[in-house]
Amino acid sequence: MALVIGNAEYKVGPLQNPVNDAAAVAEALERQLKFDKVILKRNLGFEGFRAALSEMARESAGAEVAAVFFAGHGTERDGRNYLIPVDAKLDRASDLDLQAIALSIVLDQIAGATKLKLVILDACRNNVFPLSGVRRSVTRGLARIEPEDNTLVVYAAKEGTTADDGPAASHSPFTAALLNHIATPGLEVSFVFRRARDDVARATGNKQQPHLYGTLGGEAIYLKGGHLDASAEAEVARKAIEAASARLAEEQRKTEAERRLLEEERRKLALAAPPVPTPSAPVKQAAPAVAMPTSEPLPAEVPISPDVLRLVETHPFFANAPPVRIGSFDVDSTRFSDGGNVIQQREALRWLRQGLVRSDSHFAMSGSKYQTGTLRVEIARSTWSSVSVEAANGLISLGSKRVDRTRGATTNSTSRTLRLDKLSGSVFPVKLGNRFSYQITGNQKAPTYNLTDTTRFSCEVTKQHEARSFHADLAGQAYLLVCDEQPIAPAGQARQSRTFFFENLGVWIAADPILPAEQVIDDATQSGTHVLKSFKLAR
Repeated sequence: MALVIGNAEYKVGPLQNPVNDAAAVAEALERQLKFDKVILKRNLGFEGFRAALSEMARESAGAEVAAVFFAGHGTERDGRNYLIPVDAKLDRASDLDLQAIALSIVLDQIAGATKLKLVILDACRNNVFPLSGVRRSVTRGLARIEPEDNTLVVYAAKEGTTADDGPAASHSPFTAALLNHIATPGLEVSFVFRRARDDVARATGNKQQPHLYGTLGGEAIYLKGGHLDASAEAEVARKAIEAASARLAEEQRKTEAERRLLEEERRKLALAAPPVPTPSAPVKQAAPAVAMPTSEPLPAEVPISPDVLRLVETHPFFANAPPVRIGSFDVDSTRFSDGGNVIQQREALRWLRQGLVRSDSHFAMSGSKYQTGTLRVEIARSTWSSVSVEAANGLISLGSKRVDRTRGATTNSTSRTLRLDKLSGSVFPVKLGNRFSYQITGNQKAPTYNLTDTTRFSCEVTKQHEARSFHADLAGQAYLLVCDEQPIAPAGQARQSRTFFFENLGVWIAADPILPAEQVIDDATQSGTHVLKSFKLAR
């Protein structure tokens, strides 16, 4: 259910495009998104505006989605936002309460929707509605709001700024961008407005930046379901890569500037005083960010669910993933059970696309056990290799293929995430106190078994370390993530996993601090130590 309003014929400050904008949005909602009912209104006065909202309240009660689009003049006074009818005569700021429609009233009229309440405001046009005699109480633009209960409010220009009416075009920059993305199949609702924001920023030279306010629950909401067709998918991928590349270029520029300043300071210090020998090696600084490569295809040998992949690439749970800067690392794990197992792990990482990495891992395990207090010679050795695709910069596996070799025998196995749901919170940015949760249904298949299980993960970032505590060549911070894992089907005993996010590497690594030594990473059934021996940055 949707109400679409375009107000242009103001007695003071008339506008060019709101009627065109409203008509185009109404057509998209009705014909492309197949809304059950779309109410289109043009040039509403105060009484007509109230009547339209009353009709919307009746029609949207019990609907899954209720949407209101308004194009026209809007303003705020003392933190309260107003949409202005065409017949408003505002001599004083206080007249807004009597002759304009408060945004809070609009939100109240769609409160009966059950799944999504959406208000889109292409208001605060740059031909701002004048208020005679007003000095300070009315500002340009709308004020920030914090809607709740599955409510999203979209401003064509972020709080305190105005939006372009687009006098040289048939639509405003915001409406034109919205029309380009609103009917994209398989694009989660918040990403529709993120894509529109990027388009508007480019079109206006960053002078106008739309903003999305509000939060949703863990369930992804799509204005139009289905899969992206090939051309749309390519366009979405292209724009995502362009945006990521632009962010990375800016990050590289800042990093390079900081590096030059540091080198200049070092040069000045070297000229001012002779170097003082020290027994300990100096801590190296973090390397500059590496260039993000072109998006790579997924490895064909790894089984990945298309639905899970689409969710990972569109859901805000995975948004804002930083670039991956590490190329490979080595971890030595010594685990103690009835004897001792030494496991050497080498893992090579490759960036595939935003937030997705490919991991090529090799493990070598030598087993030994004690006898009458004396360590016996090695009695078993096994190796295994795996190729996996992981979301959230290596935190969540989407699928893998593994080859085990023990005593000359080779066994192949695969794992695959079948469903990823009940997403709550967001992984990034990683910071102390950040909490998120999700549920995975996965399948593991080998010649001797075929298992499907469901596990609930509840995670929190609980601790912060200096990254050099793990390796002398690391800089920045490392954040400890503790996840409680509860098997749901089949039911089982809860367990806990721990790993660290290294901010200057952009990935998760399970390792223990060594300066000072602290055992943090525990296996579910065994204790031991996990030492980060070496790492290499990506080229």
